Amino acid sequence: MAALQPISTAPTELQDVAPIEGGSTRELTFQGAIRNADGTVSASLQLAIQYYNTIAQGWETLLSNFGLTNGAFEAKYQYLVGGAPPDATANRISNVIHVGGFPMVRLVLSATLLNASPDVLAFGGIVYPNGGVWDDLVLNFGELRLLSPSRIDQQIDGNQTNYEYAQVAVPFSDSVDPLLSSGGGAELSSLADPDSIDGGGGDVIDDIDGGGGGPVDNGGGGGVNGGNDETNGGDSLGDFNEFPDEQRYTLYTELIAQQKVQIASLSDQLSVQTDLNSTLNEQVTAKDTEIATLSGQIQTQNTAKPVNEVYTQLIQEVDTASQGNFENYTLGNVSIDLKTFVSQDQDGNFQLQSVDSAGANNTNQETVSQVKFDINRNPAVKPSSSAAITPSVMGLTETAARKRLQAQGMKLVAIYQASDKNTVGQAFKQTPAAGEDSNRDLKVTVIFAKGEGQFA
Repeated sequence: MAALQPISTAPTELQDVAPIEGGSTRELTFQGAIRNADGTVSASLQLAIQYYNTIAQGWETLLSNFGLTNGAFEAKYQYLVGGAPPDATANRISNVIHVGGFPMVRLVLSATLLNASPDVLAFGGIVYPNGGVWDDLVLNFGELRLLSPSRIDQQIDGNQTNYEYAQVAVPFSDSVDPLLSSGGGAELSSLADPDSIDGGGGDVIDDIDGGGGGPVDNGGGGGVNGGNDETNGGDSLGDFNEFPDEQRYTLYTELIAQQKVQIASLSDQLSVQTDLNSTLNEQVTAKDTEIATLSGQIQTQNTAKPVNEVYTQLIQEVDTASQGNFENYTLGNVSIDLKTFVSQDQDGNFQLQSVDSAGANNTNQETVSQVKFDINRNPAVKPSSSAAITPSVMGLTETAARKRLQAQGMKLVAIYQASDKNTVGQAFKQTPAAGEDSNRDLKVTVIFAKGEGQFA
């Protein structure tokens, strides 16, 4: 199939004018004729009328598959200007469609030419309404060109070449149709006779092959009617502003009314989406408030405490337990291991914050330290409470550090913490620092490097 490039038929941008009131039914009639360049009538040709749907933003077929009688054709259809859609059961001349106003209309040609010699198929006609609101319009359909004759798609009996056109769109125009203008034009009554279309003024198509032996194209030299343009040396689309004022006003008014309906529909959709977004924002705000409240409750219920406060609380609980009246039992040394978060306050003092048992499974274990408290009851040798110097336990294991501190009458508070820079099991920080003046019975907090999996 050798398809032609369609003529552009996009609707012209309209100005906003006051809408008309009410509605009425109008009718458009298409009349025209088609012939080959050699004057013969094409044996097989189908036409379709399409209108531009401004809501769907595309062309839709109104009438189709009406043929020709001796090369001439006539097609009618009705449309409504404003008002409600028509009753589908009403008696109409032909198909009726409600378009809310004057429609943008085009003819679509699908032709099979059973003659290999012509390069150009001339096609034209007129359209006129019965509403009397504008002058009769002349449609200039221009010339529908075949591709190169060397492009043979199908061979049929008798060595005839079958060329086929597919969906060639032709628009309105106020320029004069070549079939009607030659020799002064032709009356409508003469359109039924294809031989009289040129009005006796000679051939419509002149110098078909452009003097170069090939099909006519842009800039091919010669061309149709001796010009360099594909469409009789003129513009087949015409100038929208050259329509009569009354007609342009009707076009503006009725198409703008359709556009306003479309805008109103889009505005409604935007309003619905805006309400949905507002609801979602309110839900997000409520969740943010809930999270902030829960976070505050957690901070209030599980705040960090100084090491000495934790140790004092443990001693008090051990002392309370030792006062129980158990004849056969006595409370010995107590060793307590705590999983905790270790931090420092603004003065550099260590603080402990216990790991909530309910959230332990959701806690990154690398952030948790193991703190061990040894509470010894009634030691065999009780050191005096005289002044002493804090010894250094840096680099010692817990056992060695404890022995060194006990020799000075001091107690060890052991904390295990993950560290990439220190040897596992060795002390890398102590408080008070070595060499500081201290008292016996002092508790020395020492941090030991924790290995992977240790105290898990």
